[in-house]
Amino acid sequence: MAKKFKTTLNAALLGMDTDVVCAAGVPARLGTFTIPAGQAYSVGYGPFVGRSDAIGHAMLVLMDDTAVTPEAEEGLVSLEVRDPQGRHKATIFEARTEELKLGAADPGLRMPLAEDAGMINEDDRIELWFTSDAADTVDVSACSAAIDCTIYPTR
Repeated sequence: MAKKFKTTLNAALLGMDTDVVCAAGVPARLGTFTIPAGQAYSVGYGPFVGRSDAIGHAMLVLMDDTAVTPEAEEGLVSLEVRDPQGRHKATIFEARTEELKLGAADPGLRMPLAEDAGMINEDDRIELWFTSDAADTVDVSACSAAIDCTIYPTR
């Protein structure tokens, strides 16, 4: 079997390049990443016995575009897997932005990911969704994202 390797999905890889208008309590897609041909992904780094810091972490800071002084958006973030036709396959994790933004200044505070989130096959999509607490617009150019993943070559 081919060697697996680590990567981190960031805002650019997730295609977060257009501001997103969010209605309060309504999920809005912030970004998407399609698994390339010949690869499978797993969110997180998998189990590392005795090394809880190595399982993979997530950090996300969503910024408000309308504030004079930039402020972080508050709400619920979910990372989902969809097949090539857009059908929902799985929700990998859900967390509040208050938890996810803690790791921006200190990587030790980033949210740990599950040890086994399952495999995401080629052509499937990883999608980042946000349900805002209040109607607002997310300024994606000011957002930060870091979601640890493992890549498995399939060919």
